[in-house]
Amino acid sequence: MGIDQETFINVSEADEDVPQEKTHIDEIGDEEAGVHEKFITKLTADDIFSMEFYSEQEAIKFYSNYARWHGFVSRRHNTSKVKGKVVMRELFCNREGLRERKHLVRLNRIREHRLLTRCNCPDKIRVRQNKETKKWEVVGFREKHNHELTLSQFMHKIPKYRGLSEGCGGLV
Repeated sequence: MGIDQETFINVSEADEDVPQEKTHIDEIGDEEAGVHEKFITKLTADDIFSMEFYSEQEAIKFYSNYARWHGFVSRRHNTSKVKGKVVMRELFCNREGLRERKHLVRLNRIREHRLLTRCNCPDKIRVRQNKETKKWEVVGFREKHNHELTLSQFMHKIPKYRGLSEGCGGLV
């Protein structure tokens, strides 16, 4: 299964009525019905639970793309290792958790605090490597946010998605 950069429209030029590109998802759907691709914005929790990836990086890339289309940013979190090799990874919304209290009450700060961005958002996905097939399977998925999601026309302002496109980068 491969998800490439063609999954996205250019968000800096995006309008609400721009059609969304398709994402190829080989493992989703009924083999006999011929369902092999869906819009990334139309995936249901059942679709995501049935997904398999060939590598951990592919799972991370999928969730990052999913997050971008749905108006949030993903970040890596917990892992489980066996003999030094990662066998499970959790990815969260970047607003998961809360700032540690010790950072909020410190009196000897030189700079002002940055704005609080974390709000204990429960959205997450957990993938684990299957011992027999060596593929990465989705074993946990919670699609629930306790904050407002970013509109597509403002996604390019989020630090993770800032930067020059490949075309503009070649001109510099």
